Amino acid sequence: MVAYVLIPGIDGSDEQHWQSLWEKRWGASAVRIAPTSWSQPEANRQQTNFNWA
Repeated sequence: MVAYVLIPGIDGSDEQHWQSLWEKRWGASAVRIAPTSWSQPEANRQQTNFNWA
């Protein structure tokens, strides 16, 4: 079961960013939502990602 949904800002989060650190700590309880392309995000695909989470 997903308990935490992480939504990073533009270009995501590097390995030392707090979101990445928390995601590692939470393991399977966390999911990261990100577009397939930061420069050309697809609204419909993002909606699918949110529904899945």
